Amino acid sequence: MGLLSLTRVYNIALIAAVQCVSVVFFFGDRIGDYDNLTDIKFWVLVLCTWICVGAGYIINYFYDKEKDCFNSPFKSLLNESIPQAFTLRMYIVMNIVAVIVSVYVSPRSALFFSGYIFMIWLYCHKIKKYPLLSNFFIAALGIIPLFAVMIYKRCLDAYEMLPHGMFIYMILLLLSLLGDMKNVKGDAAVGGRTVPTSWGESRARIVLVWGFLASSLVSGGVYMCERGSFFAFYYVVMCVFFITSCVMVWRNCSAETCQMLHRVLKVLVLVGLCCVPMRNVFF
Repeated sequence: MGLLSLTRVYNIALIAAVQCVSVVFFFGDRIGDYDNLTDIKFWVLVLCTWICVGAGYIINYFYDKEKDCFNSPFKSLLNESIPQAFTLRMYIVMNIVAVIVSVYVSPRSALFFSGYIFMIWLYCHKIKKYPLLSNFFIAALGIIPLFAVMIYKRCLDAYEMLPHGMFIYMILLLLSLLGDMKNVKGDAAVGGRTVPTSWGESRARIVLVWGFLASSLVSGGVYMCERGSFFAFYYVVMCVFFITSCVMVWRNCSAETCQMLHRVLKVLVLVGLCCVPMRNVFF
């Protein structure tokens, strides 16, 4: 249980699910191209992503150990059940294995994952200390695995991929900002540098409001791209959620409100993942 908690298997499984859905409904020669799932090299990319992201959570645990004791005491207790020396060796071995296995796809894949591993380390070691920049950076790290699939499938249709990629990026950014707001007490207790602890909660509220407003505009843009399919209605729902959240945050930006919005947004991500097949249904 400690190992599963440390590597956050649930998050990794979600990333893998997004990769699978993307290769079927976005990166194929046609919408709903399930033949891509028989490509062994695609599954190697998914496996390497699993390993790299899992290793990233391990190294992030060392930098957030004190903060987790305040924000997630039960999770912290599970993580501490694993010897530190073992987790460090595991981190190194996982990264080496990911790079070696990715060579099966191509040497460029090995370079890609090597760079991705370095970026995760850079975030944990340096970027995390800079408020807001760290939020933008962690959101970018979350969307990079999709680029591995996109480059492999040579899907470079910017008109179609840019709006969807920006939509996912904004969701990841909002999840990061909401996470900082709901964990503000733990971050303040250990001297963590986040937007609310460094800039004050009033400025953090303004940042969140602008984030929700920008996300609603992005949702509208993706809706225009998806017009004609039933999947477009998902972006209408998301746009309503973003505008409603904007009003809620402006009126009451408490930790409880941000925690509730954080949970609802996670649920909506899962709903959206389940609704992607509707992209193949037109009216």
